[in-house]
Amino acid sequence: RPFNLFARIAGGEMRQPGMAEEQSLLGKYANQFVVCCNRPENDEHWASEEAEWLGRASMARRHRFLTTSNLHWQWFNALTFGLVTS
Repeated sequence: RPFNLFARIAGGEMRQPGMAEEQSLLGKYANQFVVCCNRPENDEHWASEEAEWLGRASMARRHRFLTTSNLHWQWFNALTFGLVTS
C-alpha cells in the first residue's frame, strides 16, 4: 500500500501537530478541504542554498498545501478533474 502523506491527513488517519488552528481558518469549508504543512525543518531551511536542502526545503517560510478531504480519485488529483461525467 503506497504511503501518501496528504491522503492520510485528508482521510483523518494522521494529524499534523499545530495545524488545527490553521484548519479552523477555512470556516465553513473545513469539512471539504484540509490544510497540510511541511516538516518544521523544511520550513526552517526554506531559503537555504545548501546542497542538502535543495529540492527538500519548503518553497516558502510558511508554505501550506490545500487538499480535498474527498479521497475519491476524481477529486484527489487535479489531473483527473472532469474525467467523471455524471
